[in-house]
Amino acid sequence: MDVHSINTRLFAYYRSIGISIYDIHDINKGYCFNWAMLAYRTYGGKLCTVTNYSGHAFIKLKGKYYDSETPKGVKNWRLLKAYKGDQKKDVLKAKVKDMKITNEVYFIKHWEQEGKYTFVDIMKLNY
Repeated sequence: MDVHSINTRLFAYYRSIGISIYDIHDINKGYCFNWAMLAYRTYGGKLCTVTNYSGHAFIKLKGKYYDSETPKGVKNWRLLKAYKGDQKKDVLKAKVKDMKITNEVYFIKHWEQEGKYTFVDIMKLNY
């Protein structure tokens, strides 16, 4: 899994539509669902979403969890680098049921129900 490649493709796409994100931390502050979808469509694996605490999205591939800040993957999703500070403390207490491995339809529906996310633009990327 080449996390850097996914990050680079996402940066280029957003810049092409006038959104300035150049930092991997920015992806995990509102664009993680699109990162996860792009990674999933590129490499396969499983789409994951946390329904409590952070609302984070990431993928599971070959027994490890990945997001834009975790290029080597981790075996426990609670250890993803996106979780920092107080958020990390909360996530470490999270229950297994707070993280869902989903299919693409559920994943999109869940994030669209959040009200501020859309996959319309990211779907234009050539996976």
